[in-house]
Amino acid sequence: MTVPSIVRRRSLRKLLVVAGCLVGRPEGALALAGLALLAAGAVLHLWSKGCLEQNRRLTSAGPYRWTRNPFYLANALIDAGLLAVIGQLGVALVYVPIWLLAYHATIGREEAHLRELFADEFEAYRAAVPRLLPTGRVWPRERVQGRFRLDNPALSQGREYARLLGLALSPWAIWTAARIRALGMDVFLPAHDGTLGLIVLLPVGWVVKLALAETFRRPEVRLLPFAERPELRSAIALAVTAGALLASGPGRGASIVTLGLVVPVLALVAIAMRVDGAAGPRLLAGVVALTIGVALAVVQGGLAAMAAPIGWCALVALDELGELRSGRRSASDRTAWRLLPAVFAGAVATAALLLVGLRP
Repeated sequence: MTVPSIVRRRSLRKLLVVAGCLVGRPEGALALAGLALLAAGAVLHLWSKGCLEQNRRLTSAGPYRWTRNPFYLANALIDAGLLAVIGQLGVALVYVPIWLLAYHATIGREEAHLRELFADEFEAYRAAVPRLLPTGRVWPRERVQGRFRLDNPALSQGREYARLLGLALSPWAIWTAARIRALGMDVFLPAHDGTLGLIVLLPVGWVVKLALAETFRRPEVRLLPFAERPELRSAIALAVTAGALLASGPGRGASIVTLGLVVPVLALVAIAMRVDGAAGPRLLAGVVALTIGVALAVVQGGLAAMAAPIGWCALVALDELGELRSGRRSASDRTAWRLLPAVFAGAVATAALLLVGLRP
């Protein structure tokens, strides 16, 4: 059966997100249920990919014991979650029949291919395990082939992690569009600082998603300049963070105090990121700096101003991940790792002071 290009599986979710941005109304319990379905679908997606041995042997491990197509069941959960987040019955009534048509065609083609590759073995598996929705019929454990592996090529190449980050950004985009439609220019009022911050951070998230895919695809490529000068990268992170904190809080009584509390912690992070020969500590230090920046911005009500330092720290962390994956630096070094307890202690102390002392 020939399926029109607009109905093909790879186009559907993009169209659904676009529709959600145009008419979505994420609200209350239904939106929360949608996020739960999204999370369940994401877990099943990774579990399925980690077990898959495409075209090498008939995979029957993990979720493949309960359904012949767990990857597409994961997609069903994810798309159902997006429909719940969108919260518009009309979108669901249009989307679900198109989804069934597209996936019926896709599954039919793939099962015909498996029948050619594995013949009688696939026929026995097909007779024992349901096509999509688990019904209680299960493939016998003693006949299972394969197992879940994090180093499975389907996962180790990294495309799935970038794809799931994009998936996490989808309900964010739908919510952002709904808030912009509801608030209009009022989104720039101080009362809506948090909403404005989440709107501004959305494109930063998409940049990080694209950068993550590039880091796995070509780990030798650096995302930011000064790759051989980590101390300069750290100084830039400190300067941009300090500027953002000062810009986000004038007149709110906390900026200078907050900056005084956080600079020693970020200085420790800078020291950890300067250590040569070990990318692991610097990667972890970048994540700590990123977490501190987000916490400070939330406390001060200036999340939008933190877009630049958050983006910078995230890309620095991805560059360190690329160093690890390309093998140019080792993952561990005793001298470097000794700095990390101080970094974490400072981060915890800063967070505690912020939560206890700086909230009005």
